[in-house]
Amino acid sequence: MKVNLNEDQFNRVILKEYHHAYGNGLEQDAENIAQIAIGIYNDYIRNPYHAETLGQIKSIGERRYHVQALDVDLKVKLVEGYVSGCDCYGEYIAVSYGGVEDAVNNNHMQRLVSVIYHELGHLTNGVKSDFAYGEMERDFKTPLFLKMSDDEYRQIQTILYRFYTRELKARCFETTMFLKKNNNPNITIQDVYNDRCSDIAMMRGFIKLLEIGAKEGPDSEYGKILNDLSHYTWENKARWHRYDRITWKFKCKNTINFFMQKYRWLKKRIDKIFYDYKIGNLQ
Repeated sequence: MKVNLNEDQFNRVILKEYHHAYGNGLEQDAENIAQIAIGIYNDYIRNPYHAETLGQIKSIGERRYHVQALDVDLKVKLVEGYVSGCDCYGEYIAVSYGGVEDAVNNNHMQRLVSVIYHELGHLTNGVKSDFAYGEMERDFKTPLFLKMSDDEYRQIQTILYRFYTRELKARCFETTMFLKKNNNPNITIQDVYNDRCSDIAMMRGFIKLLEIGAKEGPDSEYGKILNDLSHYTWENKARWHRYDRITWKFKCKNTINFFMQKYRWLKKRIDKIFYDYKIGNLQ
């Protein structure tokens, strides 16, 4: 069966799917949430008060917001003691005090709105999948890497986090907003690869380390990382029970391919987002 699409339908259906970004007013919701967080920040600066302690995080204040694009009610929380820009837990979105402070004092709205849109991307995928387990959870586990130091383990956790399917989808959202808010006329695709909005460069660098491990063997530093990852990725999915029958070459090929497929999935979409941005067609 042949389906004919006019240009408008193509842009709304095909390009949105390819970008894996939602649109439909969600960008305005991200802007609104940023302004709410700034409002809480300004109120606190004018009249400091005792913040509510939530574990190691302090909640400076909160306001309710209805996400129009998804028909979802959220609490917008401004928090201290939070490392990244923000996080979304279904019932509330936590925006970091430092991120808002940077936006207010340095006119850096690009980063603030981008990370909020990233989290709304997670929320979108959750709502559209009715919060299905496979959509919201990690699709592979991080090995214990028992011989690593705590700092090394945290670093590799950060890298592996970028390869989770749920995170790949959210970074399409973040990159879209990052470019829409961009004020640098000379921005390049490599700038986008290097930025946290996509972290393409980080992902490719990690795959190169796995390729080094494959060449240097299972007893090398990166070879041991590759070996551990193989058990928690494709071997686990393929339900391999006789690991002793898997050759090193076969293990290396499948483990690197596991991460390469995720990298290519994201890169294809980031490249398309950047291309549309350059030609003025970023919807």
